[in-house]
Amino acid sequence: MASELKTTEDGGLLEVSLSGKVVKEDYNTFVPVVDRAVAQHGKVRMLVVMHDFHRWTASAAREDTKFG
Repeated sequence: MASELKTTEDGGLLEVSLSGKVVKEDYNTFVPVVDRAVAQHGKVRMLVVMHDFHRWTASAAREDTKFG
């Protein structure tokens, strides 16, 4: 997957750009960043931009369910 994760200067907004296919290992990178932002700010907003997005693999879908 090609992905990019950006945060605003105050950390209150996370922007995630996804393209291609999301796999389970992508969550190993993504989830800790979100967890840190929530721990630091209590609440964060997320904007997910999908461009040429194909799908989640089955294992990634399970990780997404746990994350959500």
